[in-house]
Amino acid sequence: GRRVRAVAAQELQPAPEEIENIVRWVRAELVRADREARRDPGRVTIRRLNRTEYAATIRDLLGVEYKAREEFPSDEVGYGFDNIGDVLSLSPLLLERYMAAAETIAAEAMKPGSEPSRRILGLAPGAPQATAEPEESRLRRILENLASRAFRRPVAPEEVDRLASLARVAEKDGLEEEVRLALQGMLVSPHF
Repeated sequence: GRRVRAVAAQELQPAPEEIENIVRWVRAELVRADREARRDPGRVTIRRLNRTEYAATIRDLLGVEYKAREEFPSDEVGYGFDNIGDVLSLSPLLLERYMAAAETIAAEAMKPGSEPSRRILGLAPGAPQATAEPEESRLRRILENLASRAFRRPVAPEEVDRLASLARVAEKDGLEEEVRLALQGMLVSPHF
């Protein structure tokens, strides 16, 4: 009985060229499926700056010293680090502090005649000098330059449109106040 079963099993096996064709077809299908598969990188954690990074970024971006260690609650720590995106949360208290910080920092940066204000407005030595360009054009140029530095990437025209729209709320108060208001919006943006 065993010999009959073994002979019958051998007879049921595909020929070597049939096996080769099946293997070739499976490989081609796997390559095609891989090429056509939708890529899902998984969950991406939004990354926020920790207190030290926030203070350094404000100093480098605007030339304003901000004591984030004193104003913001302690950052969470994971694996011994305080700059891991999965660990750094955004509590309601921290959001309130970000809003208050943006107001304070923007006011300090845009203080009339201050060095940061002159640099932002293009009036400082070495800064691109404003010509007799229209006020709206100048505002958009300033906002685009500032936002691209704050967001660390080129900004889209629609982003400049939103910032300019925010700035126009202070239109009657002058360019410095318009830029201050837009800067405040940049500092609370998730892109900052």
